[in-house]
Amino acid sequence: MGLLKYREENQTEDGTPLHWGRAMVDGAPFRGKQVPMWRDEEFETFGERVKNAKTRVFQMWVEADVTAYNAVMDRIANGWWTLLRDIPMPVPTKESFAILCTWTENYIEAPADRVQSTLGG
Repeated sequence: MGLLKYREENQTEDGTPLHWGRAMVDGAPFRGKQVPMWRDEEFETFGERVKNAKTRVFQMWVEADVTAYNAVMDRIANGWWTLLRDIPMPVPTKESFAILCTWTENYIEAPADRVQSTLGG
């Protein structure tokens, strides 16, 4: 199933719209107000692959952190995001561990000048 399992996610954390129409072709959803009306070859030429780096320490004794960590790893396992670093760190006072995780969230975007030209601006 890969990326298709996320097609109900229609925006990023900051509220930017996500579009999934070409995600299986491009390997990532399109991020932006609207998808430019480009032909396939124009997407290949003008579409920009954007990677947003994220870092978080997940406290594995906190249920919400375990859930969030699993969500990140699921997106990595299905090819949408990319794992950069995953370091378990013992926390003896909690008889557990934390995980320092760094990853990129991958999107396709259109350069502003290309979006304007397709919209007649």
